Amino acid sequence: MITRSGERTTMTFLFTDIEGSTRLWDREPDRAPALIEQHDRLVERAVEARGGHIFHRAGDGMVARFDDACAAVRGAIDAQRALSEATWTDVDPIRVRMGVHTGGVVMRPEGPYGWALNYGARLTDIGHGGQILLSQSALDGIEAVGELGVDVRALGSQRLRDIAEPATVYQVVAPDLPQDFPSPRFAAPTRSPRPEPRTSFVGRGDVVQSIVADTDTGAAPCTTITGASGIGKTRVALEVAARLDRRSDGPTILWSDLSGVEPDAIGVSVMTAHSIAQRPGRSPVESLVEWLSGQHVLLVLDRCDECLDGVAEFVDAVIAGAPSVTVLCTSQRLLGLPGEVVRRLAPLDIDDAVELFTDRAHAVGVDDLDPTAVVDVCERLDRMPFAIEIMAAGAAAATIDEMVGALASDGWPSMAGSSELVRSVEHAISVGADSLATTDRERLLAASVFPGSFDRAMFGAVCAPEADEASLTRTLRELVDASLVQPESAGRRAVFRVLDPVRTFAASEVDPTTLHRSSERLRDYALGLSEQVAAGLRGAEELRWLLALERGFDTLRYVFDEALIAGDVETAARLSTDLWEWAFFRYNTEYFEWGRRLLASAAQPDDPRLSPVHGVVALGHWFRDEFDDTFERANDALRLEREVGGEFSLPARLALINATVFAGANAPPADVFEEAARYQRERDEPFYRVNVEAQNAMMATWLGQHDVAERRAVRCLKIARSSRNPSSIAYALWVLGQSIEHDDPERAEHLLDDALQQARDVDNRWIVSLTQTGLASIRRRTTGPMAAAPLLSELLELLPRAGHWAQFWNVVQLSALVIADLGQLERAYRLAAAVEAATMTFPSLPLDAAALDEIRASIVDQRGSAWAKRTAGIASTWDLAMVASAARDGLSVVFEPA
Repeated sequence: MITRSGERTTMTFLFTDIEGSTRLWDREPDRAPALIEQHDRLVERAVEARGGHIFHRAGDGMVARFDDACAAVRGAIDAQRALSEATWTDVDPIRVRMGVHTGGVVMRPEGPYGWALNYGARLTDIGHGGQILLSQSALDGIEAVGELGVDVRALGSQRLRDIAEPATVYQVVAPDLPQDFPSPRFAAPTRSPRPEPRTSFVGRGDVVQSIVADTDTGAAPCTTITGASGIGKTRVALEVAARLDRRSDGPTILWSDLSGVEPDAIGVSVMTAHSIAQRPGRSPVESLVEWLSGQHVLLVLDRCDECLDGVAEFVDAVIAGAPSVTVLCTSQRLLGLPGEVVRRLAPLDIDDAVELFTDRAHAVGVDDLDPTAVVDVCERLDRMPFAIEIMAAGAAAATIDEMVGALASDGWPSMAGSSELVRSVEHAISVGADSLATTDRERLLAASVFPGSFDRAMFGAVCAPEADEASLTRTLRELVDASLVQPESAGRRAVFRVLDPVRTFAASEVDPTTLHRSSERLRDYALGLSEQVAAGLRGAEELRWLLALERGFDTLRYVFDEALIAGDVETAARLSTDLWEWAFFRYNTEYFEWGRRLLASAAQPDDPRLSPVHGVVALGHWFRDEFDDTFERANDALRLEREVGGEFSLPARLALINATVFAGANAPPADVFEEAARYQRERDEPFYRVNVEAQNAMMATWLGQHDVAERRAVRCLKIARSSRNPSSIAYALWVLGQSIEHDDPERAEHLLDDALQQARDVDNRWIVSLTQTGLASIRRRTTGPMAAAPLLSELLELLPRAGHWAQFWNVVQLSALVIADLGQLERAYRLAAAVEAATMTFPSLPLDAAALDEIRASIVDQRGSAWAKRTAGIASTWDLAMVASAARDGLSVVFEPA
């Protein structure tokens, strides 16, 4: 195919990327060039033999163009075979991930140019060494897959970095190449945690199908599944979610349990459940609606009864601001919104009720059932699904006749206004609980203190501190088998929940002494978990402790709220400060609010226990670019240390240092800087020594002392690797990459790529932001603005949502450079002027700082000082949203289809 410069055309591209190239350079610095050259020869030979042409090379991969998709796939298969058959002397074989994508590009003298190249690179990123991935457009270009002699396996809908919509991805399956690989790398979750049904779905198929159809067509922006307690509302919603999950084109499912949530806290509850940060100056609901806008989402709000008025207002805001979102609610009462579609559930048909009872009884090993007696039990239970499940779970311990007798003779608790349907559920719970052994029943009643999910360790610590592991396991199995405790999905670790009707029953039955004792144990458990997680996140098992915190965060929040109500300053202070490093790294703005709430409610402002709280709150203010509040709170922390013996606060000192630098004031106070460094050097954990070495290396980098910076960075990485803490290693890799960028940008890029992967693996958003910014800076200079723009666009979405304005301004500054490279000088100058107007002086690397100065000088020379003054005046009136929008618009030209 012959094309002219400037012509638009469609091509198929093969992308290759060496897996673990950074580790190869680290372990074999002398042999790496020869090994990569061997890789290049093998891939180039395979590509050219199939009519392809390699037009871009990097240290860890290349891009080739083909006239058709069949040739590209054959070239990829040949290359993988050549790499697998090659001899790699004394080193592990080089493994290469490959991707094939077809798309439109513009031809330029240096080669193809356009969004298709960025898309293909992102597709390749999610693959593994030895794997070949296909985009939908590439597969569409293959008339007959069978002619290739291979199969194609659908991997479903996957999230690609920098790509707004999920992509349908396929894998090439060749008989003589590896076929089984882990899940795609960096893939975003397509569903949020939700209850895990233990039985097959029985009945209500027509209701489920109607809701699914409404979701597909958008005919019902809001549907409410309603009915009495225990009638199966949640189970129907779960089946809807499950059916949509199985489809590659289905919406993302966001599941939120609103039981126990106050009406004015719905937005915060939903945001917290899905790790969405509140934007400064926006309410939780406004922040959430903005995040949802434009996304294909089914938002399930389960158990809305306790906050129904707030739910109606919340759903109305979501529907108005995010029309692409469908809301599904479960509630005993209707929301009362215009256009609300109601799916009212009645008790099961008798045939379905009998099927459910039989299925549940089979699950506990009971097969010989009298059909007439089963019908009798189901009718006495008003054919209520939840009641049937509980009763059938006891079929191994009682005969059907005994069940009928218990239901016929047991007195019913008097509840004014309760319907027969509601009473049947409570009756079933009462009978199920009374069938338990005394110890198991006591432990169930004690579990009424749990606000949400709990694991076995928490259950043991709170409900049975003297029990051994076998006894705990037996009790939980009994409670689950009796359908009194619900198991939930939480990765590899089993977690459980006491459902609301059971929790209400347990709370009414438990004696005050037991309840008080359980509450104290829950507080002690929360304090221990907070302290253990804080230490664990600094060690080698960071991911394990991160998952533990995710499971237990609802409990920590509940205990903190209870401590605040009770005036328990000691507990509230510890819970709001132990995890400050986690909140800092993960951009969790909610956690910083805990400290602000405690300070606002404190009866004695000079209580020495509040010293570390002031420091953590100061760090939160710095995140939000609130420098006056940062200085005030940090100085309050230092004052309480010195005057009333408050605890040493590292966050207060870090807030002072960062706020001083970012606000463009003088150098940070030397005594504060030295106190922070000395405190970290004296700690036993390598985590802190890494931080000190990293700060020293970066200071040398900013001063242009490249040899000194590299030596310090190498020492920093050595300490980090000995700690085996992923965040420390990622941080040290970033520091080393920054220190050598001036002399060896190619190796620096490899180091930052590795740092980015490590940081993503443990969701360290702060280091992700640092590394992506560093990569964008390098790629802008070495590859061009097309390669930098996607990284910056992603950060311009993340940082405003997270509320981290200090990092945001640095990204805006770098975006101005990229936008200038793309020829938009006026927009670039305005963005740079906006950074200056915000009085932000993030310490850029010398190369970026010099480039900014050149652009400013060039603009003034070309347009004159009057034009520059006018542009700066316009930029000074922009708010944060306008700055973010202007930066994204300037970069968007990269994403426009050719």
